[in-house]
Amino acid sequence: MHASPFLVPAADPSGRARLGYLVGDLIEYGAWLGFDFSRPGAISADYVAGLLTARATRARVFRARLEMDGSLIRQPDLVLPPHLKVCALALHGPYLYVGGAFAWPRRSAVRAGAAGGRLDLRKEQPQWEPLVLPGPSEPGKALDDVLADDQNLVLVDNIVFPKYLFVYSWPTDGSLPADPQIVELPFSRVYEHIEKGQMSTGYVALLSTSAGMDGMGAYVSVLRRGDWAPVAVFAYEQTRSEIWDQELTGESPALDERPFDIALQEHQLVVACMGALLCVDLRSFPSPPAPVPDAEADCPEVDLRSRTPFPGGHWHILAPHEQPERIRFVAPGGLLLASMGDGSRASGRAWLQSV
Repeated sequence: MHASPFLVPAADPSGRARLGYLVGDLIEYGAWLGFDFSRPGAISADYVAGLLTARATRARVFRARLEMDGSLIRQPDLVLPPHLKVCALALHGPYLYVGGAFAWPRRSAVRAGAAGGRLDLRKEQPQWEPLVLPGPSEPGKALDDVLADDQNLVLVDNIVFPKYLFVYSWPTDGSLPADPQIVELPFSRVYEHIEKGQMSTGYVALLSTSAGMDGMGAYVSVLRRGDWAPVAVFAYEQTRSEIWDQELTGESPALDERPFDIALQEHQLVVACMGALLCVDLRSFPSPPAPVPDAEADCPEVDLRSRTPFPGGHWHILAPHEQPERIRFVAPGGLLLASMGDGSRASGRAWLQSV
């Protein structure tokens, strides 16, 4: 019996995803998968799924069942509803949950806006079961991420302000989740786009970026699960005039050092920036009592442009050859760092970092 599997990039330039297993302190490579590591994917002890190249107007999803001995049983690809742009995948039990948006094609009855649903992987040709989302569908809205654990299904609503988390409880009878709690998210800057969400038993962390007339920024916002009170914001901001000054002098934009990925395990948050990992113990940021979720409530803000230690946080400097493109926890205190193949020369790599 293999340990719990995770996704790694293939150790060649192809950019494809492979199964990985932790054997002691080493990564053992498993079966090749039919989708790229850079595309949305999801894996559990029983299933693996990943987004494939769309055909015509329909997105397709690779899927396979994982056996106890680590072997892979390929199942027919999933064909999603027409004009659905997929942003995120998540697995819970035998169901694959999909988040994204319907496009707004001309002369089509498909409504534009955020969309989510699920597919039963036990079936040869599962039917799309749409999730009922709060509020009317509107152009520009999408579900940027889908998070699932034994407590909740959480859908992350995106760019058009205001933004929300839709928090569903799991029905005891296995029916489609419904009637979510609506949590308004803190506002950081206009045109803010959520890149990724992470969820642990006590927290939700969201990585977002923004660009506007007054400048650019990247943010990691942390909320406490339960009352959804804001805990902390880690921000990297640069004004438009600073960017112009750098361009005039021929300097590389400082925003190259902005956060580009996050990983969350229990109370431990890791933020990946160029050349460094910020490791944070979120227990050092006790959020105030909040009987009613308040997206405008004040919370501590950490400036990521100053890479200095602070209570509960320290920077781990990476060597040039250690620079990852993705991070995620794959074991207690075990952080997977990965860089992808570029399709020509550079090969994919995966290695472990103790946190």
